[in-house]
Amino acid sequence: MHIYKPDQPTDHLVFVSPAATPQGRECSEWMDGNEPRTFRVKFQAGRADVPENLGQYMIDTGQARLSPVLLPSDIWGTT
Repeated sequence: MHIYKPDQPTDHLVFVSPAATPQGRECSEWMDGNEPRTFRVKFQAGRADVPENLGQYMIDTGQARLSPVLLPSDIWGTT
């Protein structure tokens, strides 16, 4: 799955530990025994390729977007 951080188009790393948060507790793939796993997500030019469940978690928690399009905050007339 492709996820995006269009507000940060440069290359950078994000460390994510979904099982350490209440939203991530249901996925055994995010655990090493009793310890939560930490994933290193490398964004290149604002885009990263991640497994589907990790990408959906990052989108749901606001750490990434599904689209590379960056819209102005007042696009719908609210600020």
